[in-house]
Amino acid sequence: MGKHVIFLIVLYFGMRINSFFTSTICFVRGVSGIPCPSCGMTRAYKLLLQGDLEGAFHMHPLFFIPIIIVALFLTGKIKILYKYKYHLLVMFLGVYVYRMIVLFPNEASMMFNHKALLPRIFNMFMNYKMRWQLH
Repeated sequence: MGKHVIFLIVLYFGMRINSFFTSTICFVRGVSGIPCPSCGMTRAYKLLLQGDLEGAFHMHPLFFIPIIIVALFLTGKIKILYKYKYHLLVMFLGVYVYRMIVLFPNEASMMFNHKALLPRIFNMFMNYKMRWQLH
C-alpha cells in the first residue's frame, strides 16, 4: 500500500512540474506536442462532474472506460479485463486515430502543444541554423 501512495505522490508532482514547463499535465503531449490517446479525459471528467454528459462525451468518447476499470479493481474483478485487453487497446487506438483525423489540431483537447519540449528544441535548432546561415 505504501508503494502505491508514494507512486501517486510522485505522479502528482511530476504532472505539476510538467504542467509548469509545458502547460499540460499529459507527459506525451508535454514532450512531443502531439496529444496522446487519453488526451481530453481530465476535461471530460470535469464536464461530467458539472452534469454535462454530452460535453464529456465530446471531450473524450471513452471517458467511462477508466471508471469501469477502477470499479472492477475496487471490487476485485480486475481479471475480467485481461480477457478484453486487446479489445480495449483497439478501441482506444481507433478513437485516437479518428480524433487525430477529424479534430487535430483545432479542437481544445486535440491541439498541438507548441510549448512542448521537442518543438522548443526544434525551434531553437532552426533559429540557431538560420542565424548561422545569415553570418
